[in-house]
Amino acid sequence: MALKTQKKYDFLGIGSSVVDIHAIMKAPERIDIKSPKSLEQYVCVAFASKTPLNDLRLSGGGSAMNSLITMAKLGAKTALISAIGNDTFGKIIREEIDKSCISREFLKVKKGKTGIGINIISEGEKSVLIYRGVLNDLSPKDLPEQAIKRANQVFITALASEQAYQLFLKALKLAKKNRVNIVFAPSISMLRIFSGRLRKLKNDFDLVMLNYEEGCYYTGKKDIKKVLRALPGKVCVVTKDKEGAYARDGRKYYHIGAVPVPVRGTIGAGDAFNGTFAYEYYNTGSVKKAMKLANAVAAMKIEHVDTVFHPSMADVRKFMARYKKYLAVKEVK
Repeated sequence: MALKTQKKYDFLGIGSSVVDIHAIMKAPERIDIKSPKSLEQYVCVAFASKTPLNDLRLSGGGSAMNSLITMAKLGAKTALISAIGNDTFGKIIREEIDKSCISREFLKVKKGKTGIGINIISEGEKSVLIYRGVLNDLSPKDLPEQAIKRANQVFITALASEQAYQLFLKALKLAKKNRVNIVFAPSISMLRIFSGRLRKLKNDFDLVMLNYEEGCYYTGKKDIKKVLRALPGKVCVVTKDKEGAYARDGRKYYHIGAVPVPVRGTIGAGDAFNGTFAYEYYNTGSVKKAMKLANAVAAMKIEHVDTVFHPSMADVRKFMARYKKYLAVKEVK
C-alpha cells in the first residue's frame, strides 16, 4: 500500500531526533506524594548508592524520527528536518535513518552534541531525562521553502527552544502559502514552554494528535469531548492510555479501546500511533481506518522495549486479525 502522491515526499517531519538510552530497573521503591491538585508517583533512587539494572539498551529515538520510521516502514516517502551533532551519537542516528529509508536531505549536522534521552524504565512505565544538545540550535534558516514545496504533509512534533519555535512559525507560514497539510503532534514540553503563544495561533491545523495530558494542558479542559472540540484541528486525536483513543472528525466523535497486550515499554508508542494514524488517514481519508491501524501498531510497539519499532504490514495484519474484537471503532454520541 502506498500513498497517492505527486511530490517527492509524503511527509516532511520536523522535530527531535535523539539517541535513547534505556536503563531498565528492577521494581524500585515507589512513593506517592500528594499535591493540592493531584497524586504524583515517584521512583526513589538514593544518592551515594548503586542501583542495579536489569538491562541497558541504546537506540535511535526522538518523536519526529520515531514517527517517520513507522510511516516509512508502512510505505510512505519521508524526509526529516532535525539537528544532530558531529559525534558518535550523531552517527548512530544517521545509520538508523538510512536503515529506515528516511531522506537525510534536510537533516542538519551541527558542531556540538547530539540530543540524548535517558529513559528509566520499570514494569513498562518510564521517566525520562532529556538533554537536547544541538536540537536547541534549530532555527528558521534550517528550513528551506523547497522542503515544504516537495512534501504533501508537514508533520511537526517537539520543538523546545526559542529558535526552534521560530522555525515552527516559518513552517506554518510556508505550508499555508504552498497549500501543504499541517499535522501537529507537540510534546508536553513544547506545550508548557509555548502554551500562551500556541493558544493564540489562528492557524487551523489539518490534523492534531496529542495524548490526554497534552490535550488537557493545551485546552484547559478535562472532559474528552470538550478537549477534542477545543483543539485547533479539522481532525483531532487524543490517546488516553488504558481507555484507548478518541477522535473528532468535524462533528463526529469516535472511540477505540486499548488492546490488552503485555506492557514491556511505552517509549515511542505514542510516536508509533501518530505516525501510523497520519499515514493511514492521508492514504484512505478515513478516520476510523486510521484509528484501527494506529491502535494496532501502538499495541505492537508496547510489547517491545526499544524505542525504534519496525512493523511490517504483514505482521500488523496478523496482529489485527488476532485482536479483531478489540479494534472496533465506535461513534460516541
